[in-house]
Amino acid sequence: MKTSTGQTPEPLVPIEVLYSYMDEDKKFLTEIKKRLSPLQQKGVITSWQREAIPPGSNWLEETNTHLEEAKVILLLISPDFLASPHRTEIEMTRALERDKAKEACVIPILLRPVTWQTAPFSHLKVLPTNQKPITSWKNQDKAFDNADTGIRKVIKNLSSPSHPTVEKQDRNHVLPTVEKTTQTASPPKPAKSSQRQGKKGMLIALLTIPIVFAMLLGGVFITSHKNPSPTLPDTGIGIIQPVNGQDPGLGICNGSCVLDVNRLDGNLKNEAAANFTTHPDLAAQYWDWAEQDDMTDAEPKIFAEDQTVLASHKPYKIFIVAVPFPMSQDEATALSKHDASPLARALTTPSSLDDMNSIYSGRDILQGAYVQQKEYNDSHSNMQVYLLIANIGSLSSLNITSNQQAVANQIRQAIHADPRIVGVVGLPFGSNDLINALSQANIPMVSIAPAEYDSGNQYLLSVAPSISDEAAAAASYIGNTLHFEHVFVAYASDSKYSQYSAKLAKAFINAFATIAPLSSINPYPGGSTSDIERIARQAVNDQVDAIYIVGPYTDANTLLADLHTMNSQIVVMGGDSTYQSIHAPDTMRANFTGMLFTAFAFADEWHIQGLSTPPFIQDYWKDYDPDKKHAGNPYTYSKADSDTILSYDAMSLLTSASDVVLQKGLTLTSETLLKALRQFTPNHKLQGVSGQISFEVNNSVPYKKAILMLSIQSGGSKSLVVQSGSYR
Repeated sequence: MKTSTGQTPEPLVPIEVLYSYMDEDKKFLTEIKKRLSPLQQKGVITSWQREAIPPGSNWLEETNTHLEEAKVILLLISPDFLASPHRTEIEMTRALERDKAKEACVIPILLRPVTWQTAPFSHLKVLPTNQKPITSWKNQDKAFDNADTGIRKVIKNLSSPSHPTVEKQDRNHVLPTVEKTTQTASPPKPAKSSQRQGKKGMLIALLTIPIVFAMLLGGVFITSHKNPSPTLPDTGIGIIQPVNGQDPGLGICNGSCVLDVNRLDGNLKNEAAANFTTHPDLAAQYWDWAEQDDMTDAEPKIFAEDQTVLASHKPYKIFIVAVPFPMSQDEATALSKHDASPLARALTTPSSLDDMNSIYSGRDILQGAYVQQKEYNDSHSNMQVYLLIANIGSLSSLNITSNQQAVANQIRQAIHADPRIVGVVGLPFGSNDLINALSQANIPMVSIAPAEYDSGNQYLLSVAPSISDEAAAAASYIGNTLHFEHVFVAYASDSKYSQYSAKLAKAFINAFATIAPLSSINPYPGGSTSDIERIARQAVNDQVDAIYIVGPYTDANTLLADLHTMNSQIVVMGGDSTYQSIHAPDTMRANFTGMLFTAFAFADEWHIQGLSTPPFIQDYWKDYDPDKKHAGNPYTYSKADSDTILSYDAMSLLTSASDVVLQKGLTLTSETLLKALRQFTPNHKLQGVSGQISFEVNNSVPYKKAILMLSIQSGGSKSLVVQSGSYR
């Protein structure tokens, strides 16, 4: 074969791989060598370990010789390895010296649990990629496959003609990004143990149309300021380059990017995005590892299920899930380069409380959407559901209007490019600008957020009760059930909750006025501990019966702590946003004991009512805690919270309405979908997990939707009563 210069290239010299290990870990050595044996058979590598020393030879001299010649040195890390003076003081020390001099590449592989973070090699990237020792994996075959893939990527980079020496390798990466013009082979992906994951075990074998898909939906579009992407492709899919008045990380993702980066599997999802367009089989494997690393993360599950849909060759309909995932410029830049080290540094900066609440809401929405997507696809043979994820950014951003308008433009562009996209779901409270823009484009939307009762937006439906109904239920319980007359109202007035807080507080004030006069109305700056302490002290001095507080759950926690300090028995009640307290640390959650709050959904309510539980209840824990090994707070693992259940119901409403269209033999479009959505009237209700769902003519909020009254107890929340509406 000739090169472009007409010369015959020199044959590549095999790369020597040296294994540094302890005898106690020979079984691990055998497994790693077994997976690399095809490379040795092809002459890509040679391997050396102490067992290869001939009898009678000077073993120390032999070891030193190969330690100087090897280009890849694998340190098999275990307690025995780190306790061995020869391994650490001689072999590892010399290996790290050669690594620093760019003469060799050292890869530590974690075999058994041991404190390695202070070891001399801690600055290097370790394998497996999630830094979890092989013996700690539930499926050790997957752990070995993870390590094998990482080693192969390094070997491939070193053996490439364009990278003949270690000097040309990026030394910041033990796992260099795969070049998009190369071909890679990945180990077979083990099947999932859960039956809900059955189709995914066939995913890699079925991926016969990845390039067509990539051309259809676009590639990776997170870019840094140094390399701006001037425009998106005609598909509208991708992360847009921020301009003045916009935050980074906004846009629509199909797997070619990462949105929820602030979690354990962030780097694995980043690797999947890097390989999405050119190596979708490798991307699928990274998603599989991401799921194993963080079982509660729905983002990789959705993208993997999408690939299964494409590989099935069945017709499919597309919905866009709109969620808030705030992203810093550092995070966006690191993701644009698919660079793990800068990403890790970017994520060390803690997010604000408002942004974390946005992220929690986004995660809940994706969880519910995925469960419905998987249920639907498993039960339908002739039609499937494909999901895109749209990041609308921070709900507390100063750029919220321009952010959401930019995403709305993308959604309109995506729908124009692909008519199979027929609706949008998710849309938590604070999505008003996006909703208004999409309404002007006649796009059907189903939101999980409470809307104004008098909302006449014909393109918007909400599966949550109205603000007025929520306030009326709270007022009725305090006044008519508890028979309290002396009530304080406190609401956050200057945080991202201000709009919702003010509206809910006003609605409560109006509803309670029909029962008794309020003792005091107290707007306060959200997050102000001094103002909350003042409210607590005033309530104690005035001997009120209850305080109705609306704002961040942390403010309710502060209020309860202050009241406990004052030995007060004043009852505290909040709204459905109190559900976010499930994400609080254990020490904080203890303060919530005894608090009441209105809730739009509760996973245990079906059992409490003596009703047969819907499939969602079981499918949820099968998806997010399939082995039931998680101990502690069950939420996000085996029990869904309110936003997750509402997201599932919102997706169910869309899929049910779309089925109505298709059953009539009509073409599924945004227009026909909207008409079908409006057919769920009080005389034709959809049974949701959160209760019955129906709508009166031209109304956006559900008709007499169930509202529950919950009490937070030391062992978890307890349902007291279905305060209003119809559950079933």
